[in-house]
Amino acid sequence: MSTSYFIIDSSSKSSLENIQYFKKTEKSVNNSKERLKKQKHEFDQKLNNDLETLKP
Repeated sequence: MSTSYFIIDSSSKSSLENIQYFKKTEKSVNNSKERLKKQKHEFDQKLNNDLETLKP
């Protein structure tokens, strides 16, 4: 579960444009989080494999 905070400058864009922008940004952030989770998992697996290889 996540909490989002929005700062909207109503003088430059309509509310609908702001909502669309933040939805797009939120999706991009979520995609980045998922990609980083996957990369971390792959890195952890490689590290564990390397550590196993180094054991006497």
